[in-house]
Amino acid sequence: MLFAFALIKKKIIALSFSFFSCKEAEENVLRHVKRYMRRKQKTYEVRRCDSNSYTKWLGSKLYELVHKGRVCSLEKYIDTSSLTHFELAVYKELTKIKRGEVRSYKDIARELGSNARPVASALSRNPFPLIFPCHRIIMSNGRLGGYFSKKQNKNKEIILALEKAL
Repeated sequence: MLFAFALIKKKIIALSFSFFSCKEAEENVLRHVKRYMRRKQKTYEVRRCDSNSYTKWLGSKLYELVHKGRVCSLEKYIDTSSLTHFELAVYKELTKIKRGEVRSYKDIARELGSNARPVASALSRNPFPLIFPCHRIIMSNGRLGGYFSKKQNKNKEIILALEKAL
């Protein structure tokens, strides 16, 4: 599994992963960085950095989260200031879903007193997959639904299989 993330002052502002391509993970991170900066009304410069002890530590925690099922609270290491109240409410609901379980968009919407469409929209903008596990959300009919993009659905399928939800 390949991880890509963007940091500002040691806080994660965007995170992505791929089982297939580092470029795919980086493109997703860049998309979230652009949205973050637009919402914050800031300019940004993108540069690739080599691993340091902090990024290696973050990578190891993400690896443990995915492959070993260890629940580690990374929430204090992320910057949620660019999220809307609704997005944050949706993402907090995701943390209640246990590893190996799935819920539907409709289930999350019901918990929030909303509709499935805005929930799906918020999930498509989730800058912190794995931390807020949007891969555990499926359609009411049991199909996987979307996951960032059509080509990312294979990543969703793999991670759910790793968690034994499929």
